[in-house]
Amino acid sequence: MATSPDYITYVCDQLAGFQPLRYRKMFGEYMVYLSNRPILTVCDNTVYVKMYPELAQLLDSAPCAAPYEGAKPHYILDIENRPLLEQLIPLLTELTPLPKRKKAWPTYIPTKKSAVFRLRTFAYSSACCIHAQSTRPF
Repeated sequence: MATSPDYITYVCDQLAGFQPLRYRKMFGEYMVYLSNRPILTVCDNTVYVKMYPELAQLLDSAPCAAPYEGAKPHYILDIENRPLLEQLIPLLTELTPLPKRKKAWPTYIPTKKSAVFRLRTFAYSSACCIHAQSTRPF
């Protein structure tokens, strides 16, 4: 079962005091970002928090589960527990690194397999052949 749009709106309403907040649909579920840092994963109408050693004491009574098949275990967050959110969200903002930027595409450099390289090579070799033929003594 996928997360409903109403539930992700509810989660963002619960986090309304923390800004700038946004969410993005990813892998069929949602990722919640605070200050461009991915802090919460919302899967199957359940909010998950990545397990950090610094959060162990704060979330010691929280259940753990994997948000999706093949994922590492995460804490399941009670989104309605406002005092817990007041402590947890600033901690998550400090602990979670900014996502790495994707590398820009390199500028185009012709390779031996590219059509441009082959055309240039053909033009050069053709010019050499024409020049060689015109200077041959017969």
